[in-house]
Amino acid sequence: LFPQQPQQQQQQAVVSTADHTVIPFSIAIKRMSEILIYKANECTSKLNSAAEMVTAEMHRLDHNADQSFDMVNQLFQEVVSAVERRREEVLSEVKHNKDEKKKVLEEQLKLINSEKSQVDKDVQAMKHQVEVRNITKKISQLNMKLDAVNQLAEPRENSYIVFQRSNKSYDDVVSRLLKDVGQIKTSKTFPSLCRVTMETSIANLETTAKVQTIDYHGQIQEFGGDPVTAEVVNDKGDHVNAKLKDNGDGTYHVNFTPNCSGTYCLKVKIFDRPIKDCPLFFDVTEHNSPILSFGSKGVKEKGFVQPCSLTLDPRDRVFIVDTGNSRIKVLSTNLDYQTHVLNQSLEGRSVTGVCLGSSADTLITVNWRTKTVTEISMDGVTIGAFSHDDFIEPIAVAINAEGDMLVADNGVGSIMVFESCGKLKKKIGKKGSKKGDFKEMSSLCISPVNGDIIVADTRIIVFNAEGEFLRELGGAATSLLTSGRESAGGGGGGATAAAARGRYSGVAVDNEGTILAARMEKARSYIQVFNADGSLYSVIDSHGSKLKRPTGIAVSLSPSDRHAYVVDIGHDCIRKYRYK
Repeated sequence: LFPQQPQQQQQQAVVSTADHTVIPFSIAIKRMSEILIYKANECTSKLNSAAEMVTAEMHRLDHNADQSFDMVNQLFQEVVSAVERRREEVLSEVKHNKDEKKKVLEEQLKLINSEKSQVDKDVQAMKHQVEVRNITKKISQLNMKLDAVNQLAEPRENSYIVFQRSNKSYDDVVSRLLKDVGQIKTSKTFPSLCRVTMETSIANLETTAKVQTIDYHGQIQEFGGDPVTAEVVNDKGDHVNAKLKDNGDGTYHVNFTPNCSGTYCLKVKIFDRPIKDCPLFFDVTEHNSPILSFGSKGVKEKGFVQPCSLTLDPRDRVFIVDTGNSRIKVLSTNLDYQTHVLNQSLEGRSVTGVCLGSSADTLITVNWRTKTVTEISMDGVTIGAFSHDDFIEPIAVAINAEGDMLVADNGVGSIMVFESCGKLKKKIGKKGSKKGDFKEMSSLCISPVNGDIIVADTRIIVFNAEGEFLRELGGAATSLLTSGRESAGGGGGGATAAAARGRYSGVAVDNEGTILAARMEKARSYIQVFNADGSLYSVIDSHGSKLKRPTGIAVSLSPSDRHAYVVDIGHDCIRKYRYK
């Protein structure tokens, strides 16, 4: 390996040639020895650490076993105490019955002794009596007393007292009961093989991380019950509220909602030992892209031409007004095509509003050209229709809890409230420039929480169920805040002008009072999500699949469904988003 070299070359530590480097044998041996010692020390250190971890686990095992011993002893002591209490109760009942019987017999015996003493006393008094009349009288009295004594001869209470055992076999009964007192829980889970998977985490949306438990042999566990702990920390070191759910099949869900974008850390431990790849660092994005999209320009099953509004029924079917095709397209919540609803009222390419009827099994449409409100069945059969002389440009319709129809009319500049028969009850709001006045309405909806009337205009305008103005949401100020959040540090002037000219084109509210509003501006379109108190919760920017002209939005009233469905007339499609 190391050819002999001249003495002067051996004094050199390293000799280089054109092809390789040659070092003296003694130096090579020294270096290899050093490497050997280093590796041996490293191996010893790791073995020491392993021994410490195993020893610590053994100590924890002893501690947990001692705790289990104590719990078992405590449990069976409770059982013994319960048995002893019942024994005392039964004995007490026997004693009580005995005392009651004995009391009656003692009273009878006392009466007998009293009568006996009285007889002895009378006999003693009559020994010196010589009057025949007195003796005869006393004999007569004793005859009467004999009758009373005969009654005392029968005990007034009996001695019968017996404990009758149940026919049940208490060995079996107690054994069955004691089987249900608890069980010894152990686990084969091996933390360092367990893994966690996570979906893309989006700010203000609930994120679910799935933990899969695995045993030492690499087999997936099929039962839950492991002591799993999880915590989520943001890049500032603050803890994010996380909820752990045991699915009972060897998997666990960690649910949390990050409130802003950034880098977060997920720490999952089992038996206080970290699982594989934990702590797990992940990025939370502020971009919310659609999870499903359906449709394109056309006339066939997947085709739309100027879709403008939509609604969902209790069966979570999505009904989209396909205005340019004079029909209503019906999709599932997975945006799978189901059917088309056709009706004469949909002709003319001028239906702009739709909602469910009061019984939620019919559809109400409004046609701005014919100025007609029509109720049709889910099969497209006309049930009824009405118009009104005051109609100028009716563009949206909604039904309140009383069954009244609310029609937004931009020509009138009001919300017109009709009875189900078509009789005008009142008008809500007016056109103007003051707070609460309308400028250009596009949509309205009714809150299922309190009956509030929510109108999409240049801002979101909220009235109570009686039509009294409550507040305004969103508008240019909120849009500027959104612009600044999305594009910090550039283009402020353009964003200001675009936001000022923007308007809301659709509005919906869920069963918790959360308001979702589609907003269109010159440079962009997006969905704003407002809390029930009116504060801005989040923004759906549809990153990667930008909205062009959203004209309608709807949400399911199912508590477990947190998805929004948005019609985009600019792209002739419908998109589905998560909003919570």
